[in-house]
Amino acid sequence: MIMAQHGWPVNTERVAETIRHVFAHPEQARFVVAYRGDPGSRAHSGRGCASAVSRSPAPDDQPAASSRYVGGMLTLVLAYSTWDGAPIASVDDLIVDPAERGQGLATKLLAWAADYGRAQGWSRLELNVELNNATARRLYQRFGFTRQTRALYVYSLR
Repeated sequence: MIMAQHGWPVNTERVAETIRHVFAHPEQARFVVAYRGDPGSRAHSGRGCASAVSRSPAPDDQPAASSRYVGGMLTLVLAYSTWDGAPIASVDDLIVDPAERGQGLATKLLAWAADYGRAQGWSRLELNVELNNATARRLYQRFGFTRQTRALYVYSLR
């Protein structure tokens, strides 16, 4: 996979498994990809997948296949909140290639998720972040996420 070729610190087999699952079960999740390039972007969606596309300029203003380098990805897991009485989504993964950080790809991915969620009638996006990941926490706060006082507990089924 392209992530392994560029030294991303992610388990590419699990990413591939996630993509396969999202396409097989579009009612459960959405997978969003951001391509590196200029700041101009457009978003579109299809069978369980969506792309926030940012492309490098090409002579004919069309991206060449080789220029469609994945710079970031986001996975949304869909659920229904009895508390809100509406659908919600959890940002399960937000990964940006270390070489692409600081270029706005994470913000584009979050903006796509927020716009898409509003259009779908979702009541909120939520996410978890490691407490020691100050950079990500600043990004989420700048975007408008608010820190909650609830604790996260996990019960492993594996």
